[in-house]
Amino acid sequence: MSNYFFPEAYVENGLESGRSICFKGNDVYVAFAKNAGTGECVKTFVNTPFEKLVEYVDLEKACFTRDVIIVHSEEGGYYKGFLIEKGEKLYLLEASGSTIAVSKREGDAVEPHERVGYIITNKREVRVIKAPLKGILLAVIDLTWEKPEKVIMVFTGERPGEVVIGKSA
Repeated sequence: MSNYFFPEAYVENGLESGRSICFKGNDVYVAFAKNAGTGECVKTFVNTPFEKLVEYVDLEKACFTRDVIIVHSEEGGYYKGFLIEKGEKLYLLEASGSTIAVSKREGDAVEPHERVGYIITNKREVRVIKAPLKGILLAVIDLTWEKPEKVIMVFTGERPGEVVIGKSA
């Protein structure tokens, strides 16, 4: 049985409290536990729930309003993620229905018209959700307070910058 890694979002100078990622310059990123000192950081990214990530999306321009790191896996004592810079073009796909099941996860590559999930309507019909472009699925934002159920999927068409994040001691 493989260990599942729950993807995480980190927003530059985010308002949430909790774990953070420190960018020290020269492509050096270090993850810190909650309330750890980050005094020597060039930039600090704060762990943010995916549901709050929508607050950092400009819906008209389809871009993040701050730099964001999506951590999608853990390998050999390091985290791997994507750095999406403020203003970088995103593609948003909204799905709404009685039940929504997403079959892809954050960090997965997708092809145009590839199946990324399903919607079950109130009439119990099954609809397929297809990727809008060739790219990477960055985030699945579940708007749990919405009825019917609503999910916003965030894609990027270009390969975002990959970052390797070390764990602090």
